Amino acid sequence: RQDDDELNKDDDCPRARVPRPSNKDYVVRPISAVEYSEKKGDGKKRTISRLDKIKRQQQDRKRNSKPMSIVKLSIEGNKMHL
Repeated sequence: RQDDDELNKDDDCPRARVPRPSNKDYVVRPISAVEYSEKKGDGKKRTISRLDKIKRQQQDRKRNSKPMSIVKLSIEGNKMHL
């Protein structure tokens, strides 16, 4: 420890002083100044992230690029799409 103090006292050598780690335990924490509401879900919509938006656009492009599927017809007239 004496060697460190001697190095730090030396004015001829332009070195940065290295701080020593503190051994204190901070038991008393400062009071938070941030205000928050107790109510969960303030009615705001969840914002869509950029990644989700791009994924949706790619899925839409893929869906639109596929050829239209053949409509299944039955002879009896069941499940007819009008």
